[in-house]
Amino acid sequence: MPCVKCSREWRIITDDDATSIALSEFVSGRLPQAECHYFVGLYKSARGLAPSKTLRELECRSERAPAFGVRGGTFAMSVLGIGVDMVEVERIQHSLDRFGERFMKRVFTEGEIAYCISMKFPARHFAARFAAKEAVSKAFGTGIGKAMGWRDIDVHKKKSGEPFLVLHGGAESLAKERAMKSAWISLSHTEHHAVAMVVIEA
Repeated sequence: MPCVKCSREWRIITDDDATSIALSEFVSGRLPQAECHYFVGLYKSARGLAPSKTLRELECRSERAPAFGVRGGTFAMSVLGIGVDMVEVERIQHSLDRFGERFMKRVFTEGEIAYCISMKFPARHFAARFAAKEAVSKAFGTGIGKAMGWRDIDVHKKKSGEPFLVLHGGAESLAKERAMKSAWISLSHTEHHAVAMVVIEA
């Protein structure tokens, strides 16, 4: 593919999110020191090849792309953390049976409680949200405790059914401190297990 600035031909392999790029065909030579080149890829333009490296040095190696280039400007993005958690539905059902409202109000927000108890199998949905809270705390690298509490992490749903996060208290403060720009969450559950994955970006 042609470079936007110099029109030289490149072939670039990149993943869907353009978090890394690899050159499968290259032209020997040194990138100009004075300017950054923009490589137009299949999904996004990947910017950021270090000008101090020759293209031959990059052969058969993956290089991190710290930013994305687009015609007319660039925007930076980095992944702050990824968190995954899986919970046994039976474990949550046991807590609901034993502690009832006390357990629900300690861990879940009013909105989460209202949503879960409206479903045919509440324990599965409680388990998914429990996993989501754990996944968020793992993405931040703090765990649940001093930095953030259970109810600081609130899982909502759009009309389309897509879940999204609303952070309060300690979780909100941590997000601001680390300049978090977005958080992505995916939930899934079966009869016996619930799983959540969270990616936070800056």
